[in-house]
Amino acid sequence: MRGVQRQYRARPGLTLGVLLLVMSAGGLASKVARADVPGVLRWARSQGCPAASRADTPLPPLHEDARLDRIAAELVRGATLAHAMTHGAYRATHSAEIRITGSLDEAVVSRVLIGEHCATLSDPRLQDWGLARASGTLLIVLAQPLGVPEERDAAAIDHSVLESVNAARAAGHTCGGRYYPPAPPLSINALLNGAALEYSRSMARSGHFDHIGLDGSTPHTRVQATGYPIALVGENIAAGALTADEAVRGWLASAGHCRNIMNPRFRDTGIGFAVNTARHLAVYWTQEFAAPARSH
Repeated sequence: MRGVQRQYRARPGLTLGVLLLVMSAGGLASKVARADVPGVLRWARSQGCPAASRADTPLPPLHEDARLDRIAAELVRGATLAHAMTHGAYRATHSAEIRITGSLDEAVVSRVLIGEHCATLSDPRLQDWGLARASGTLLIVLAQPLGVPEERDAAAIDHSVLESVNAARAAGHTCGGRYYPPAPPLSINALLNGAALEYSRSMARSGHFDHIGLDGSTPHTRVQATGYPIALVGENIAAGALTADEAVRGWLASAGHCRNIMNPRFRDTGIGFAVNTARHLAVYWTQEFAAPARSH
């Protein structure tokens, strides 16, 4: 496909890192005189910390996650939170780090966590935690998991993409400095849907993001393989967008993608997304465009 651009969505700054470095416990009092770390975390979420304003509704409990244990261990070995979260198996929207050095006596740790890091422990966005210990260092990582579209909502999400695309076609749109007048709405085609979904799944499995598949397939050959009678075909792909709206906005902001959306010759479309949170871009999107050959 000439002139069709790939849509990279690397989401810079996706993980928000907060470094909290404590050199000593100080003389702060705690309502938990002596407790292990999980116990302190449970208490902070269920009872509220002295320094935190009480929420109108109870905070959700924190859950231990082995993936965050491994990320905490990376931090103990010298990695940064941003690097560890980017390259680890846990994908986060927000994350925070609590590092306590010096005395790791349980009573000291309790006082430091409750007295110094109450606001972090009470952040309702943070849902999971993990920890690692080393000589003289306790490292706790808390995070909010990345919110990705659910497969069970695929029909509604695909319909949302279609609505947004057809709204742009109905209104007319400027693509790369050129105005494209209103175009007829696209119709969902089951064969194109299948091609779009399969290619999104292929990209999610492999992490390969290109219009040319690892098997050498192209948009034309992938649509052709479904049995759709092709006269004209086009394809938009995106990766890293977390919602249908974000994917379509990215396409409309890119001249090549936008031209596909606004091309009045296209009549049918197929839409599919796939998720693999082990991949940095996490969510992969494909929209196929086509016009059928005239029957003889």
